[in-house]
Amino acid sequence: MLGSPSIRELEYTALMARLRDIARLSSVCWTAAVLTSAVLVASAVSGHNPGFLLPAVLCAACGYYTTLSARRETMLLEGYVQETFETDRGSASWFTRRAQIQSQPATDHGHDAVPLALGQLVALLAVVFSWLYAKDAGQGELLAGLTTAAGVAFGLHSVTEHLRFGQLTSTAYWNHVTGGPREARPAPRQMAS
Repeated sequence: MLGSPSIRELEYTALMARLRDIARLSSVCWTAAVLTSAVLVASAVSGHNPGFLLPAVLCAACGYYTTLSARRETMLLEGYVQETFETDRGSASWFTRRAQIQSQPATDHGHDAVPLALGQLVALLAVVFSWLYAKDAGQGELLAGLTTAAGVAFGLHSVTEHLRFGQLTSTAYWNHVTGGPREARPAPRQMAS
């Protein structure tokens, strides 16, 4: 079989395709969540109805956590590719070189803060408007309280998760999850007596 790619090359190609798919899906989900949140906030503001603001916070949270989940999976795949494929000097080394560049003090890779900032902005607007319109609606104070609780919970948790993941590199995350690189061996079979 001359010219056929090896299993190693096929796996590398499949992993890179998976990383692209994760990035695309995360972007689509985040964009849909932000647009839905914006529509809900606009509907609440135009109708002076605090009932739409709690779902707006929940949509923003769903969009952010979709992005966070994609970031976790991407970091795992990047760490795996670095450990498995990019250790040889002559092989592809995109993630290794990118990590070296990002470790330089002058580089800024804070693009992960955009979903956080937009989610926090939606939550803050929802809390403010829910209290502004609470007196005009039936059970408005209950809805405002629930929106505030959801906004504060989302705000605190998303910021702590962002700070925690901001300090990790993909290799460090891979080593943290797997306990470091090691060879996986099948469990020995025992014979029944």
